Amino acid sequence: MNKLHLFTKKNVCMLFILTLLFTSFGTVTAPTAEAAANASGYVYYTSDQDLFRIKTDGTGAALIMEDFDVPGTALNRGGNYLYYLSYSGSTTLLRLPIDGTATEDEVFYNDVLHYSIVNGTLYYMTSAGKIYSVSANAAVSEAKQIADKADTDFEEFKIIDGKIYYNTVRNGRSTWVASKAVTGAGQVQYIAAGAIEQDHHIQATSNSVNIIVNTKPEEQMYSLDCIVLYSVPKKGGAAKALNLNAPIDANAAYSGIWATNTYYLFNKGIRLDSEGHFNYNTGKGYLLNTSGKTFSLHSTGVYDIANVGTDKVAFIDSADKGYVATIKNNKVTSKKNLNISKLHSVYNIMSGGKIASTIFFGDNASYLLNSDLSVQKIPGLNWDYMQLSEDVDGIYYINDDSKDTGYGQLFQLSSNGKTASKLSEQSISRVLLVAKQ
Repeated sequence: MNKLHLFTKKNVCMLFILTLLFTSFGTVTAPTAEAAANASGYVYYTSDQDLFRIKTDGTGAALIMEDFDVPGTALNRGGNYLYYLSYSGSTTLLRLPIDGTATEDEVFYNDVLHYSIVNGTLYYMTSAGKIYSVSANAAVSEAKQIADKADTDFEEFKIIDGKIYYNTVRNGRSTWVASKAVTGAGQVQYIAAGAIEQDHHIQATSNSVNIIVNTKPEEQMYSLDCIVLYSVPKKGGAAKALNLNAPIDANAAYSGIWATNTYYLFNKGIRLDSEGHFNYNTGKGYLLNTSGKTFSLHSTGVYDIANVGTDKVAFIDSADKGYVATIKNNKVTSKKNLNISKLHSVYNIMSGGKIASTIFFGDNASYLLNSDLSVQKIPGLNWDYMQLSEDVDGIYYINDDSKDTGYGQLFQLSSNGKTASKLSEQSISRVLLVAKQ
């Protein structure tokens, strides 16, 4: 049997923030008065090692701190502060005021296994298995415990509609997926025996929360048929196991990812290579939908996927090629080879909670997927130096087109991928975060 390799292709803090580099494309414009009136957030970036922020309409640029040491993990905005860990694996949570008054960051708390910021409230778990909540503007002394007996071996959790979904130790022995009100009131709801191993394994629809659960989390050496999709009504009620009679092999499941909240991609028969990474040439792509139905997607492995409207998915196969599949009645009814290759990621760009565009990112080029399923090359777009957020329209990037007069400067790409606007004349080193006001 295969050694279980707990690898995830995408790191979704969720908050679904990612990084990429883009160049001017389509129509380049200056920020307009209308745009200024509708600024929805801030872009945080470094220039010559100094940390700045600017409104998403290109106004209000301000220095936050000189000689900023870029963190090892993504920044998160909470109230009047930026929160972060200095390096991956650190348990010391740092914060920095955004008003420009600080000359160095401060330690918020030095025993944080996992944290999340939702609507201005900070939630964090300690090594004692306790989960706390506190206003992101407050001191740690004001924190309130909302849960205990959290399983610190599986510290991932997620906040959805006033509830926290996390792993707990039940009866002093076994790991269970559970939920509880974020106020700390009421009883714990035990959802399933097992563990959530990544917070992006939790996805919400309008009426339910769907969770990928490892029902045998104690087994870390072998890949077993142990992954079950559970659905929990948001308004309360018993959890339902959707594929209990056909659990998914752990390697198959962890080589996949959610396509928003509609399908979970997995790869049947996948194996690990000599370095312990997934060999997508050895698997075949399948989809598990939120009704518990599974069906074949592709004849080879698939390692990234994104929804395209209501009945299509865009994906990248083991040969790094791009496709769009049409799905009806739990079956792929047609498939289009987009004739683009050397790809590594495909993402939906959201606006107002809806898909505004889909972009493929490659080693040497990136492509906008048009409504007629043709693709349009975006010169200079590179995965590594951009930021976006589901809560803020647009993509914010450093222009990498050396032939453009805006080379190295901060740009915004509209959510539909058609219009680029220069936000700043300043030379930018790195875009770190996009966040609501």
